[in-house]
Amino acid sequence: MITTRLVGLLGSTLAVAGLFRVAPQEDAALSQLDANRINREPIVVFDVSGGTLAGPTFEHLTVYDDGFASYSNVSAFSRARVEGKSIRDNGAERLILNLIDAGAADLTDQDGMVMDVPLSTLTIFRGGTNSQAHTYSYWLGVNGHEAVDNLLSEFISEHFPE
Repeated sequence: MITTRLVGLLGSTLAVAGLFRVAPQEDAALSQLDANRINREPIVVFDVSGGTLAGPTFEHLTVYDDGFASYSNVSAFSRARVEGKSIRDNGAERLILNLIDAGAADLTDQDGMVMDVPLSTLTIFRGGTNSQAHTYSYWLGVNGHEAVDNLLSEFISEHFPE
């Protein structure tokens, strides 16, 4: 009896699953097309998050290779905001090149921990669908991190003024 029910249940399950099967691709040429049809790949992702004496803070910047950038900020120091805009005059490309010139592709995590300072994390990408990336975190813009930190602060101030 249990075996009959299991066989019946299995048969019903297979029948229902057959309704949702995806038909095999009929045109082999379609599989050769570039899977990336949207040209908006991130090249810079920057986060600042953590606690301070005044309360928690979170800041996020993403810059894309097509010149679009988005920025969000929530903290005890300012009202919450989210913005997105196209950056003119190759500003996105200039940012990634300036970051690389400042050493962003070679910097590593900062040693130790600092109290009451949020952690900054930067990821730079080489672009493309299967992009390679370099990520590291730091507490303070010192010991090699200052140039990168200044470039990011200047970019945010210029394109997302408060």
